[in-house]
Amino acid sequence: MHALKSSMLVGVLVGSLSFAAEPVKLFPGLKLEVALGDVASVTSSDPAVADAQPSKTGVTVSAKKGGHAVLKVTKRGAAQPETLDVSVETAGWDLVPVLVAARDVAVGAVLTKADVAEGSLPRALVSSSVVKLEAAHYALGAQTHVPYRAGELILWCGLEASK
Repeated sequence: MHALKSSMLVGVLVGSLSFAAEPVKLFPGLKLEVALGDVASVTSSDPAVADAQPSKTGVTVSAKKGGHAVLKVTKRGAAQPETLDVSVETAGWDLVPVLVAARDVAVGAVLTKADVAEGSLPRALVSSSVVKLEAAHYALGAQTHVPYRAGELILWCGLEASK
């Protein structure tokens, strides 16, 4: 199964927020689209912690390592930049190996080694419903109750109960 190891991070956050007074909170390695309108430029007080690039609808914030950064966002036609606080959290970020779908799997399929791969998920996001890599042998051979797309977490609730 290690030959199937996936370098992707399961559940990568690529969401969208409107400009808010609350700080943006992310884990390292994640990106978030913040809707701000037409942005001319953006700078970070600490690009090693968080950086941002203008996008079609605002800015794309990239979290790099734990810490705090302030983004100065200048919209087209604005005289003064606006600020956006970014907090990159590392607590609970240690990655846990989990089972993900290596390819699309239909409802009713019996999971095989070819259907699954190793993915990673932050410990803070791992619940008892997630199939951890150490328990993969229990999931293999189980029939699926839900379809899985390549890269999705394999969950216990989506598999038949063992007999």
